[in-house]
Amino acid sequence: MFYTIRILTCLAVLFLHLGCATVTPEKSPMNFHASGTITGIKLQEIPSKAKGGASRFETWIEIRVDEGGDGSPLEEFAGDRDLIDQFMVGEKVAIEATSSSGRHIASIRQVPE
Repeated sequence: MFYTIRILTCLAVLFLHLGCATVTPEKSPMNFHASGTITGIKLQEIPSKAKGGASRFETWIEIRVDEGGDGSPLEEFAGDRDLIDQFMVGEKVAIEATSSSGRHIASIRQVPE
């Protein structure tokens, strides 16, 4: 019985690690939250890892943290390309990232001042 549980646990960890099973960001307890004022926003080109592949673009947003975060006064997050047109420097926002170690934006919204 013990070995069966151990094997099943190892398989579950392996499936999660390989991406065969996914955890949706909104249900994950590991999400990272921060809110503050946007101090910088830029579009950054990410080169393709494949030879001859097309580059992609990400929006990088830097905020001065009012609440949340990991204790740093400034936090930087990466998100979809279209965010560059939706937000600007000086706006107050609340950001939820996909994990505490990653900085990819799962959701972002304006916060009233």
